[in-house]
Amino acid sequence: MYLNFMPRAFDEGAAYYYSARGTHSRWSNQVVAWSQLELVKYNVTNIMKDMKKPYCVITAENAWSKPSSEEIFDAVPYDDKEMVVVPVASHFDMYDLAPFVDQAFEAIAPFFERTL
Repeated sequence: MYLNFMPRAFDEGAAYYYSARGTHSRWSNQVVAWSQLELVKYNVTNIMKDMKKPYCVITAENAWSKPSSEEIFDAVPYDDKEMVVVPVASHFDMYDLAPFVDQAFEAIAPFFERTL
């Protein structure tokens, strides 16, 4: 029996980044070290409560990150906001797979035309 205690994001991230699809010859698998205290204090939801600009969120129906996207979207008090949920896709599908990337751009282009 195998018990997986790692978040789904880790499994999907490893499946993406450690495959030919997600790796690159100049990728060194390094990240910037954050202070744990700074990370704990970083609260996007609180930051977005002050948003007063047009805001567009694009997420995927099956993305592990979708609940966070919805929470942050809901925190924005400004009325000029849009949320687009791309059907069927997962988080990493949105990086580079057709038709999901195309669907995201189909939402981005009119949003920018209207707001910029």
